[in-house]
This record gives sequence, C-alpha cells and structure tokens, in this order.
Amino acid sequence: RLLWETHGITGSLSQLQIYLLLDKINDMLGNLARWNDDYVPMAAGYAEVLATHSVYCWDHYAVHPGESSCFNEAVANAMSYYRRANDDESTRRVLLAANQHPHAMTHWKLIDQTPRIFYPDLKTQPWWDETKFSTVATLISHFQQSKQAILKEIQGLKKLAKSQIQAMHDTSE
Repeated sequence: RLLWETHGITGSLSQLQIYLLLDKINDMLGNLARWNDDYVPMAAGYAEVLATHSVYCWDHYAVHPGESSCFNEAVANAMSYYRRANDDESTRRVLLAANQHPHAMTHWKLIDQTPRIFYPDLKTQPWWDETKFSTVATLISHFQQSKQAILKEIQGLKKLAKSQIQAMHDTSE
C-alpha cells in the first residue's frame, strides 16, 4: 500500500507498474477479506482503483468467456466487496463505471448482478422453473436408484462396524 500511496497516486509509475502493483495489492486484500471483514472496504477500494486507474486493466476486458478480463473481474470484485461493506453509494459508482466501458460485457442493470460476462438476454430471477432444465429431469430420474445404492453402502458399513465392535467385545471378555 505504501508504494501505491507514495508513488502510484503521484503519477511517478508507468502504466505497467501501476497495473502490477494494484494487481498484487488486490490479490493480497482479496485473501485477507475472505477471512476478516475489516479488510472488505479496503479490498473494494483497491479493486475499483485497479479497474478505473489502470490503463492495462481497462484495455483487458472480456466480451466472451475465456478472454482476458482484468476489467470485468475488477469491477465485479469491487461491487461484491462494496455490497459486503453495505456501501450502496460506492457500489452504484462502480456500476456506472462498468456500464460506461465501451466494450466490456459489464453493462449490468442491477447492483447485485455481477457475472464476469453479462448476457443482457439472460433473465435475472432468484428461482427457476426446474422443468426448463434437462439436468433436473435426469437427476430426478436417477434419484431412487442412487438413493438405494447409497443406502446399501451405508448398511454395509453399519454391519461392518457392528461386527468389529462385537469382535472387540468378544476379545475383551
């Protein structure tokens, strides 16, 4: 952080140095924020800075899965961290930045809608009708068979455990 606060803000670093420094800070803060909420606001701020102040990150955006996506990930991370910190104002500011990118697929409509690649025609809804997904039908059709196989395995383990307990009891007498 000291490097960024001393040299990054003053403009004395090259664009590549800015990216490398902010990227490493984000890696560190992301891990810290997973374990300690005290780091969440700082992680949010540095993710936002990475997306908005790094020319390298701005230029590396994703339109399709598999593409380099520094910008997409940085704005999605910033918004997620700001939401965790209950900072709606900052979340909306990053949403605006995401929507202003001319090419990145980050033109989200809602502050809690931050997939790495945004598909505008994909509906946002908390629950889906399971009949619309073939995987659900497959899982349901195999449920009883799988359930019976698992119960059979559990019964086998119970019998084995019971026989071992009985054998230990018999040898102790």
